[in-house]
Amino acid sequence: MGDGCRGRGRPRRDVVDRSISSLPDDLLHVILLRLQSTPDAVRTGVLSRRWRRVWAQVPDLSFDQDYCDHVLRLWSSSILRGIDAVVAAHSAPTLDRLAISVRRSAGDSTPALFAPWLRLASQRLAGELEIRFLPPPAPTALPNRLFRGAPVTIRSGSLERLKLDGGVADGRVTVDAPRLVRLEMSRTRHLDPSKVKGARIAAPELSELIWRNAYHPSRDQIADARRHLRKLEVVPPDYYSLYYSSKFEVPKKMSALFKRFDYVDELSMHMDIPSCDTDEDEVRHDYSLLLGALL
Repeated sequence: MGDGCRGRGRPRRDVVDRSISSLPDDLLHVILLRLQSTPDAVRTGVLSRRWRRVWAQVPDLSFDQDYCDHVLRLWSSSILRGIDAVVAAHSAPTLDRLAISVRRSAGDSTPALFAPWLRLASQRLAGELEIRFLPPPAPTALPNRLFRGAPVTIRSGSLERLKLDGGVADGRVTVDAPRLVRLEMSRTRHLDPSKVKGARIAAPELSELIWRNAYHPSRDQIADARRHLRKLEVVPPDYYSLYYSSKFEVPKKMSALFKRFDYVDELSMHMDIPSCDTDEDEVRHDYSLLLGALL
């Protein structure tokens, strides 16, 4: 009787695990992709010996420190060493996406941090690369040296989409990617345009460009790119960056980005209007200067 009841009850967990594990690798990869987190995919290795190798073939590596740092600490006492360990263990011949978002501290050596990630991207990435260095949590004041990004060089014959944020975009950036079609450059919100170190972009197939915050026409060079863009999205520095910099220099610098292209199918510009107690006439005047220079 006991056996009969057990047969009519819920399936035993080990039976379910064996059923899932018997699925083909391609289907298991789809399941792991739905997790949207490489550390979570790594954790499935506890299910069976087979699962220990399945995650390593998924063509997507995604790390978001705010979400999964507790998982990476199982691999290493350091979040960054944990990411490097997972990257080193990954064995898929081609990657569709590599996305890493980590918080940096004052003691981090930026080039040493992302060197192995860029090496992996240059060797195996055939899709999207996104590397973000976030500021330390809830700082009261950030030392200026945190905004001096280290030089970054990205050369890839297969990279199609690239997003650079914060400390990475603030430094000297060199991109040589003949198949790149979409580029997002998001510099630190309060970065003074005069402090821009410059970017040199060689992307003859570029069709979508999103540029946020500071732009310097002589230091930022989109040297090898089409004169016709499908989409151009520009987010000028916020009002306070405009206020504390020269009101005339910021519009002039931003307008140079528009003049780099002859035709744009879709143009988008975002502006941050302050809601604090600021003189309304002054705000209107400053933004009219910016709009007049850009249009």
